[in-house]
Amino acid sequence: MVEDMKNHLKRDELACMSLSSKNFIEPLIEFLSSALDMHDIRAQRAGFLLLLTYVSQHRSGIRYLNEDAYSLLSSSLDSEVTKEVLDIIEVLSGNSGCWSKIAASGALVSILNILNSKITAFQERVIKILHNLSSSHDICSNLASFECIPKFVPFLEDASLARHCIVVLRNLCNNQEARASITQTPGCITSIAMLIETGTHEDQEHALAILLALCSQRVEYCQLVMDECNIFPALFDVSVNGSDKGKASAMELLRLLRDTNHDDDEQEHLQYDNVISEDANNYPKDKKSHKSLFGVKLSMFSRSSAQKKKK
Repeated sequence: MVEDMKNHLKRDELACMSLSSKNFIEPLIEFLSSALDMHDIRAQRAGFLLLLTYVSQHRSGIRYLNEDAYSLLSSSLDSEVTKEVLDIIEVLSGNSGCWSKIAASGALVSILNILNSKITAFQERVIKILHNLSSSHDICSNLASFECIPKFVPFLEDASLARHCIVVLRNLCNNQEARASITQTPGCITSIAMLIETGTHEDQEHALAILLALCSQRVEYCQLVMDECNIFPALFDVSVNGSDKGKASAMELLRLLRDTNHDDDEQEHLQYDNVISEDANNYPKDKKSHKSLFGVKLSMFSRSSAQKKKK
């Protein structure tokens, strides 16, 4: 029956429009709960596929999903129907009204844990879900508290996922804890900088925004960026060949990094001047009391000249 309903909804979009919480969502959630209790994988898969069809074709009907529905999705993430559940959450994550409900269900931890799996298809869905969810400031704060930054680094080197991953990191950069984690995670800054060289214009803009967020906060971060990668050639290239936004960001980052170098040079000069001053102050005072020329005391030379004049 569930399969027949799914096929009916696929064929008739108006049928989706006519379904409400009372006559469709609530019975479906009850069906899924029973299937979960009985460990009926076939029934779970059929039920979640029906729910996926509904939320995909009737976006306005998403508002009918209640707390029980989100809890059911969260508890089913680590199961034999992970794929179907992730597909549903990906659709829901595209709706800003669902963000807080997804977070409240406790799904974030399970979603992040899937990144540790070796199943590429699942990892792709998770990165896309986090791309959407990270637009929420509150969710970014939650993600930062989970110390998730190291999980994203490997995906920055994946051409198909880097464009989503760099957006997640850019959104996380609004959080101080996340910024600190980016600087402390081995390889993270290097991978971000690599996208400035190899990424699309959009990738470059996001990567530059992250480095600007770091470098504008602390001089130490500027130094870290310069120490970890040879970023100047890529910045020069983007400042000439990038998008308008990329050019402006590259120029601003170049200015920050050059100012850091200039400040370091001034500090070295200041330290050198201090050393010279200290050496002069430590020079024996009795030696400074006599004028000398090439090591010969001029006072002796002066008395000798005066005696000749008297003669």
